[in-house]
Amino acid sequence: MMGDAGEAEDLCQETLLRAYQNRHRYDPAHRFSTWLFTLATRLCLSEIRRRQIRPLFMQGATPLYSKGRPGAEDPVSRLASPSPSPREAAEARQAERLLVAALAQLPPAYRAPLSLFYEQELSIADIASALGISENLVKVRLFRGRRQLLEILRPQLE
Repeated sequence: MMGDAGEAEDLCQETLLRAYQNRHRYDPAHRFSTWLFTLATRLCLSEIRRRQIRPLFMQGATPLYSKGRPGAEDPVSRLASPSPSPREAAEARQAERLLVAALAQLPPAYRAPLSLFYEQELSIADIASALGISENLVKVRLFRGRRQLLEILRPQLE
C-alpha cells in the first residue's frame, strides 16, 4: 500500500508498537490477525492521507496477483506470472513494474482492499472488519479496483 519497502517496514514497526500499547483493546472473540490488519491498514491509510503520496512503483515488490487464488480468473494476473526463461523473467519483472505503477494510481479506497485480498489473502469478511466497512462495499471496491487496473493496463495487455 505504501509503495516503498522502507516506509512499509516503519509502519509495520509502528503497528506492532500500537498493538502492544493497545493490547487491552483486543477482543478475543475476534481473530487477532483481523485486529492487527485493521491497525496496519488504518496506519497506512492515515500516512497516505497525511503525505498524499502517489509512488510511481516499488522496486523488488511482490506482484499483487502473483499469489492469486487457485482457479481465480483475473485478467491482470497473466502480467505477473512467474517465468522460467531469462526473457520471460525480464518480461515478468517489467509486468510487475507496470502492475505496481498502475496500483499506485488507484485511490487508497481501492488499493487497500486489493492489497489485503491478493497479497495478504484475507477473506472478504476480514477485509471488511479491517477497513471498518461492509462486506458488500469490499466486494464493490474489489470489483471497481480491478476494473480500474484493467483500464490502466489495457494498452500493455494489447
